Amino acid sequence: RLEIDKRLDEAIAGFKRYGTAFSVLIVDVDNFKRVNDVYGHQKGDWCLQKTAKILKERMRKTDVLGRWGGEEFIIILQQNSIDKNDQ
Repeated sequence: RLEIDKRLDEAIAGFKRYGTAFSVLIVDVDNFKRVNDVYGHQKGDWCLQKTAKILKERMRKTDVLGRWGGEEFIIILQQNSIDKNDQ
């Protein structure tokens, strides 16, 4: 969590200083408590690891993935803007 906080601070600083656009995605695994309750915490941990692997495989190498909370992930999309003219 400390590393992802640091990377988010760096992205914000880059935006403030250079106007470098970035986006942040928060990904929440729905009904995750049920996985832990039914299958146990070891299987829950496996599910989180598998989810992280799937997310990482579908990201650009410049993007940053981290664990934000219990079953929440954060993805920092570097040099990304919602303005279609910027792409």
